[in-house]
Amino acid sequence: MKKNTTLFLRIALVLVIAGLFTSCSVVQIGELTMVTTRNYESTKNYKLLKNYTLGTKKEKRTSKSATIKDAMNKTLRTVAGGEYLTNAKIYLIAKGGKKYYAAEGDVWGVEGVV
Repeated sequence: MKKNTTLFLRIALVLVIAGLFTSCSVVQIGELTMVTTRNYESTKNYKLLKNYTLGTKKEKRTSKSATIKDAMNKTLRTVAGGEYLTNAKIYLIAKGGKKYYAAEGDVWGVEGVV
């Protein structure tokens, strides 16, 4: 009986330690009305191309963007013609001692541009 309990405790301890090393935390660090890394041209007729881009927790966790700019550009590249984000949220992702960023929001741009 004691042997089974000791074995169970060892397995539980290994699982807890493994969980701590592989854990991933996603924390929102900013909320912006509009954000872009490109020049915004007021003469263009921008249209909403996609709502709530990069919105799932799984998509955020897989981000490997080292800077906020890279995170925004990655989100914009997911939609053809994407130029800027509205209702944007910026997240900090901590994975195994490393920090990454993710951005989500509504992608606006010019239709038909690849």
